[in-house]
Amino acid sequence: MKRLLRAVCLVLCWTLLMAGMPGKASAEEAAPMVRVLLRRLQLTDRADLTLAGAYTVRVGGEDLMALPENAQVTVQIRSGALYLFYDGMSMRLGKSAEFRRNQSSSAMPGLRFEKNGNLYPGSLMLTVENGTLVPILTLSVEDNGCGMTSEQLERVRDPFYTTRTTRPVGMGIPLFRMAAEATGGSLSITSKPGAGTTVTAVFGLSHIDRLPLGDMDGTVSTLVRMNPGLDFCYIHRVDGREFVFDTREIRDILGDVPLDDPDVALWLNEYLREQDGAVGGTA
Repeated sequence: MKRLLRAVCLVLCWTLLMAGMPGKASAEEAAPMVRVLLRRLQLTDRADLTLAGAYTVRVGGEDLMALPENAQVTVQIRSGALYLFYDGMSMRLGKSAEFRRNQSSSAMPGLRFEKNGNLYPGSLMLTVENGTLVPILTLSVEDNGCGMTSEQLERVRDPFYTTRTTRPVGMGIPLFRMAAEATGGSLSITSKPGAGTTVTAVFGLSHIDRLPLGDMDGTVSTLVRMNPGLDFCYIHRVDGREFVFDTREIRDILGDVPLDDPDVALWLNEYLREQDGAVGGTA
């Protein structure tokens, strides 16, 4: 099981690398970059949210209300259901609700679970289970590659569609979506030509059908070794704790020593494992 989800993550990252790789970059263009963000949230019966960016509250797949940038809201469980409290108003949301970020927002979209806490980028699904808010695991993979057209974005979830020439199928994103939806979660993809691609999967952390996350440290280390010309930024957040690994900082330290040097690769794997363990280990 652990190997399966690790393989899904690895295939997804590789798929984005192949599909979103920019062409030859000029000196003024940004270097190829992939950002992997892993977030785990342990909640009880209340969530106090500060919105960075505009959001829409959705219930049952329908828009319920719009929330402006910098809105401060509270979601609390009462009588087994979610209630939203905002600006003197209260609203019953039922057993689950989604806070979906608006792409047109001028601010960097995200939510903070404390007023000055870490930013949780992207959309958020809150669900009640056994009288408490279901803890959430979110994995985002972003790149600054060539992006996708609207036609490609429509077809990217099809396992029989791929831009690769080595084989006629692309299983990374369909498997990733299946794994997320099996836990009551979701998968979203945003992309624009020339602006890169972001894939975000939300999992029910305690759901019985959630696959173990597996060896994220080994996965990140493998991606770095296999792609020494790319930069990777891996962020792991567990509640208020955070670990950030950025190959740009490692390059500054190493100088002319390449990232795929065997001694560097061994050190990277040990360093990632040690630091990930300090913030809460793998799920």
